[in-house]
Amino acid sequence: MWDFIRRQADIRSIFLSQVKVLSMIPGRIRCFSPLLRGSPDNVAALESCLRGFPEIREFSVNPRLGSMLLIYDPEELRKNVFLRELESELHRKYIRDAK
Repeated sequence: MWDFIRRQADIRSIFLSQVKVLSMIPGRIRCFSPLLRGSPDNVAALESCLRGFPEIREFSVNPRLGSMLLIYDPEELRKNVFLRELESELHRKYIRDAK
């Protein structure tokens, strides 16, 4: 179990270090990541992961551009601790990058 948690933390760290939040409003996040550009394996893994979260209503990934759009209900998403923390980290990154 601890290995699973450690792997999840590592995946989140890697993802966050490689993502740029292009726009963010409650219920909608658009990001770019070089990990997605031209990488069908990474895109498939991300899509599989996102499908596992019913709190995320809709998403699209463009492997040609390396972009991703997430659409979600903010209240529902924040009930999930993992997603709430991820949203918070993306928001901090968005604010920091905007400066």
